[in-house]
Amino acid sequence: MYEDFLKNKLDEKSRFFDYLRQLNKKRNKIRSVVKNHTQWVDSLIKEYLSDINLYKNDLCIVALGGYGRNQLNPYSDIDLMFLTNNQIDDTVIKNLYDIFYYLGYSCSISTRSLSECVELSKQDDTIKTSLYDSRFLYGSSNFFKQYYNVLINDIINNQQDRFIEAKLQYMKNRYKKYGSTIFVLEPNVKEGVGALRDYHTLIWIGKTLFLAKNMLQMKKQNIISPEDYNKLRNSLYFLWQLRNALHFVTSKKTDILHLDLRDKVAAEIGYEASKRFSAQERLMRKYYYHARYMSRIVKKYINTFLNREQPSTRFFINNNISLSNNTIMYHSDKLDISDTFYMLYYSALYNANISTATLDKAKKNINANIRKHRKDTELSFIFRNILSLKKPITKTIRIMHETGLIDKYIPEFGNICCLSEYSLYHKYTVDEHSIQALEHLDSLYNFDIPKTFLVRMSYLWKNLKPHDRFILRLSVLLHDIGKIEKNNHEIVGAKLSRQIAKRLKIGKDLESKLVFLIENHLLINKIISSRDLEDPKTLKDFVEIVNSKNKLDLLSLLSYADMKAVNDNVWSSWKESLIETLYEQSTYYFENKNYDEFIKINARESKRRIKLILGEEYENLIEEFPDNIFKDIKIEHAARYIKDIQDTKKSIFIYKTDKGTDKLLVYYKNEFGLFHKISGVLACFNINIISAKSYNLKNRMIVDIFDVNMLKNYTVNATEIEDMLQSVNKGNTDLNRCILSKKSVFLSRIEKAKLEIAITHIDIEIDNSVSDLYTTISIHAPDRIGLVYDITGVFMRFKLYVGMFILDTKGTIAVDTFYVVDERFKKIYSTKIINLIKSSLYEVLSV
Repeated sequence: MYEDFLKNKLDEKSRFFDYLRQLNKKRNKIRSVVKNHTQWVDSLIKEYLSDINLYKNDLCIVALGGYGRNQLNPYSDIDLMFLTNNQIDDTVIKNLYDIFYYLGYSCSISTRSLSECVELSKQDDTIKTSLYDSRFLYGSSNFFKQYYNVLINDIINNQQDRFIEAKLQYMKNRYKKYGSTIFVLEPNVKEGVGALRDYHTLIWIGKTLFLAKNMLQMKKQNIISPEDYNKLRNSLYFLWQLRNALHFVTSKKTDILHLDLRDKVAAEIGYEASKRFSAQERLMRKYYYHARYMSRIVKKYINTFLNREQPSTRFFINNNISLSNNTIMYHSDKLDISDTFYMLYYSALYNANISTATLDKAKKNINANIRKHRKDTELSFIFRNILSLKKPITKTIRIMHETGLIDKYIPEFGNICCLSEYSLYHKYTVDEHSIQALEHLDSLYNFDIPKTFLVRMSYLWKNLKPHDRFILRLSVLLHDIGKIEKNNHEIVGAKLSRQIAKRLKIGKDLESKLVFLIENHLLINKIISSRDLEDPKTLKDFVEIVNSKNKLDLLSLLSYADMKAVNDNVWSSWKESLIETLYEQSTYYFENKNYDEFIKINARESKRRIKLILGEEYENLIEEFPDNIFKDIKIEHAARYIKDIQDTKKSIFIYKTDKGTDKLLVYYKNEFGLFHKISGVLACFNINIISAKSYNLKNRMIVDIFDVNMLKNYTVNATEIEDMLQSVNKGNTDLNRCILSKKSVFLSRIEKAKLEIAITHIDIEIDNSVSDLYTTISIHAPDRIGLVYDITGVFMRFKLYVGMFILDTKGTIAVDTFYVVDERFKKIYSTKIINLIKSSLYEVLSV
């Protein structure tokens, strides 16, 4: 009988979920999906319990959490509490667990008395929160009423301030964990910023203060306005629909909208491609819009609930605008657009907030009037002054973005609002990336870490003239507006920026700088990622484009802000040193100084100090090192490398950096094919090369310095690597077999999906114009263990010598550039050979 019950329920659930799945496609039926699902689970529990005659006067079963709120998503957890002052037969609970497990649910069942509910709620805010969402399910309704009185009087009304403080702290912790912004690449639709948990937090705080069960009661009690209620409800229903779709698509509880799920979820809900946007892009923009509404409204009312009127000194900035408690307020029913801009200027000037009521007025005013004022000279003047202030202004820019002002005042920026890239490289939406870049630029005001290139960047930023500060901030804000189109976004953005400059009436000189900065905002990153900075032609090509020290300063600051805002790993000490080298070379050029002489002087001083550290017995080896290596390596590190090379007679060394990452040094004789073997050995030890640079020594030896990642919980020492390299040289180890075994390692679903996405980005460029001596082979391909080994294996087949290489990683994409010559040490000009090399590389990169 019991087995038949389970089988029937499993079949019933399958049919019922097919029905819910179709219902979820209809926007006006979303509430019915979670409500009907809750009721179906209710009936399942009641049917099981009715057969065992569990009813008692002092027992009831209570639904908690999302299940208690009547908001059960398809594969969500079921949280139950058996409330009784007596013992419960363990078999009853065990069988209930088994039923839910058989049906594919995760279930939590607790057994508590009334006194235990009170005591546990005092000890654990998580338990207290779950009790907030209590709903009677089965048993004695009188006993539940008794419990509900205890819930109100002894739990909810107990230590209200502490509970609210705990919920706000939990919200802060959630935000930090999930990116601190709505606009992340792969949002968590339950726990992220602007997600479902924000709504729950508002309800919990509302219940604490006003005993309102849900937002409908809050509207009826005039706690929230009808307008905000409608927006909040629409956002809630969209998030429910999205979470339901995630559950249906993956057939399990899934809260993160992973990149590879976007197309499936978009199709599940019914989104189709438009002329400009794909279906998944339309879905993501919709998500960000609703998450933004959810976040705004929740924060607005939480602030309203908690901010009591405090005694303060108020002063009026003008007849209508005042500042009190570091908050700007507007004191007239009529708010014109210029006053809105002035309030934003004062917000930036005094680092002040703008009151919620004032922002509401501003939003209505912006929506009604901003379009016809885009060419207004006064507004342009105020906007220019905001961006010219010699202090951080990002908070004000965020206010302008959140109110929709900047999106409508500069519609080209509005076009990239909530635009998400189908890329694992960028962590944020395009608009959020731009504002974060502005934030990183402003952070240079407080930057004072000694002995870093960023100190110079900070000095440049602090000492810019106001018009340059304005144009740099404007270029940072607009540098990616061209991403509204799929290709050549820097060219598209430069063209759009001309139109913006003319509307803002900023003049021809500033317009020229704006266009230059946007058109070339990728230039520095491209140079350091793919060009040999020691090659005179690299500098010559770069300065021909930049052509002035002022543009160099502005472009360097823009590049720093842009790279820092992409994701957490793009900016590194290695890239900082490369940019510093390029910046110094260019500065010397523009100031008509000899950079090579500077390198020689720096190298002489570095070698002198290393000799003092190590002693004269290391002098011969110290002198073998090229001058340029001392520009890229700290003196104390160089001393350690040199000592280990001479003392140990070994060729491979591994060091931990100050930041806890691994740096691997290889010292070897320049023999054909040895670099290929080294890259294969590293792959066999699960060492992934993140970036690398090669230096030719005077004694015909080579030093390769790698920044590497090792697999989690995997350690290897230099001796093991060196032993394997010797074994390979003797023919005792088959690298091909080893690498093949690494490729067949089991990948998780997410890793497979990321690889599939990255595979579409394979690109190979073979160029003879970059260097006077070498042919450059630039490769964009999915990063993986053994990638460099596969690439250099192709070079081996065509008897190509690698003179220099630059390895870089952008998210899951490797950007590797190799400077090669043929066996006669000549460039490769044969079209036939070039095509054969390309086809061979495509073959190994696509595996």
